[in-house]
Amino acid sequence: METNRVSRPVFIVAQQRSGTNLLRKSLAATPGFRDLDEVFDPKQKQYWHFRKGRVRQQPELATPGREHQIEMFESFLEHRLACPQPHTLIDVKYNSVHSLDDLWLSPMETPVLIEWLVQKQHPVIHLVRENHLENLVSMLVGTESAQWVVNRGDEGPRPVIQFELDPEQTVAQVQRRERELQRFRHYLKRANCIEWEYDHLLDEGGRFSSQLLDHLARRLKLAAAPDPPIVTRKTGRSIFDVVVNLESTIKPALARQGYGSLVRRPASIPRPVDGSGHPLDPAPSNRLRPVTDGSAYRKIPRVSPVIRPDPSPVFVIAMQRSGTNLLRKALANDGSLFDLNEIFDPFHQQYWSYREQMIRDNPDLSVPSSSNQLEVFESFLNHHLHHSPARLIVDVKYNSTHHLNRVWHAPGSRPLLLDWLVEQQCPVIHLVRDNILENYVSNVVAFESRSWVAGAEDSGDTFSTKLNVRETLRKLQIFERQISVFRKWLAPTNCLELTYERLLGSGGQLAEDASRQIREHLGITGHRPFQVKTQKSKRALVDVIENFETDIRPALIQHGYERWLPPARAA
Repeated sequence: METNRVSRPVFIVAQQRSGTNLLRKSLAATPGFRDLDEVFDPKQKQYWHFRKGRVRQQPELATPGREHQIEMFESFLEHRLACPQPHTLIDVKYNSVHSLDDLWLSPMETPVLIEWLVQKQHPVIHLVRENHLENLVSMLVGTESAQWVVNRGDEGPRPVIQFELDPEQTVAQVQRRERELQRFRHYLKRANCIEWEYDHLLDEGGRFSSQLLDHLARRLKLAAAPDPPIVTRKTGRSIFDVVVNLESTIKPALARQGYGSLVRRPASIPRPVDGSGHPLDPAPSNRLRPVTDGSAYRKIPRVSPVIRPDPSPVFVIAMQRSGTNLLRKALANDGSLFDLNEIFDPFHQQYWSYREQMIRDNPDLSVPSSSNQLEVFESFLNHHLHHSPARLIVDVKYNSTHHLNRVWHAPGSRPLLLDWLVEQQCPVIHLVRDNILENYVSNVVAFESRSWVAGAEDSGDTFSTKLNVRETLRKLQIFERQISVFRKWLAPTNCLELTYERLLGSGGQLAEDASRQIREHLGITGHRPFQVKTQKSKRALVDVIENFETDIRPALIQHGYERWLPPARAA
């Protein structure tokens, strides 16, 4: 009996409504290709069903450590790639690339799945749709009609759907899609990648692109290009048929922002017809509410009960090395707050051990739907609220805010955890550092020395390191963008922003102004200053960074970062 061959995966990475169904189904109709569809789509019951089975046997695999995530995905592929076809097409949308993300992952970092593709050098087809307006309209039509794929040969009338779009929000959506496209071009620049444009999938006669087949043959090292497949899908309707205010308001709004070329009229616009080929008269305009920006607050569909504790827990949100330990412990010393520490830190075994036990009892909770994510998180908080001697204070770092994200989560959009904070209106303290250079150096020293919390006994530490100039500049840019993005995301929450450099007063207490703001924000009575048990490092950057004067200072001055530099020491 002949054993199955192991098929080679070919990943198609694209934004939704960019022609992936057309590409996959057409290629799968030719010998040599097999279509595995969207593996992370929960409706397909592929990856998540496989993962749930593994988690049922080993609940600890549900904790998203990088080794768990990759081992699980590679096991899934090993299971699904045992087939006779030489190549298997795997569809991964932009808003599902986070599905393998790690315990710690900054919103600015490359998703683990993309890093894995770069490491493995599996072939990738990056399918892009440069006309972001057409992409947006296609999404709206698909959402309204619940008809996402139209195959050739499908009979019967199609609903005539029309929209009136909000010009300002349409421009915002187009800009968001452009940012997403550039983000993924950056992610995939080291991958074994072919980029192809949606409009070039078919030639003028509606036939599949022979040029793309030639590119695939070279990239996959085929003896010859596959025969042109029969196109298996019909093209969609023109945006001129769908958007009733396209010419009057949308086109001028886009033109003012440099996107006027997105509104392009086809050579001929066919009038919609019914299943018998008879022309259809457009229905009255379906004047939906304005399109909303993808970063706007989203109403959370929920099954689990909403938490309404009195008083509600306090969340401290910050970049690592921003003084959260100092602040939390000072507030907990007052006795009115109980320090729950960093709940998503695996070393504390709080949230993850609680979640693992819930998944042991119900493996269905391992699938990251919104209701599952919130059910586990709210159950965890309710457990601690019930047993806590005082009001909870919870530490969440920037690079762990992604842990409640759902199956579909657009890159660059606000994490579901922050949407939850908007809904709950829990008090938030956003702690930031003015000096981002010191923040970065503190991260480097902590990582290399493995000492994350400073106390009085650490004041004589003599650890030093040499920094890479290029990496330092890159990280400073990322840190600066992170703070800006989180300020935007946290704006609708019940948020107080404090600055690390102005936290401490004299005599081992929080500064009087910071204490007053915190008491007012949290509704804490009394005027006794918060006592500080940990301390900030007093070592100068020039003592920590071995090549500070020779390399780092000149590079920062050259790139306009003088504001973070300490005064030069006298010779």
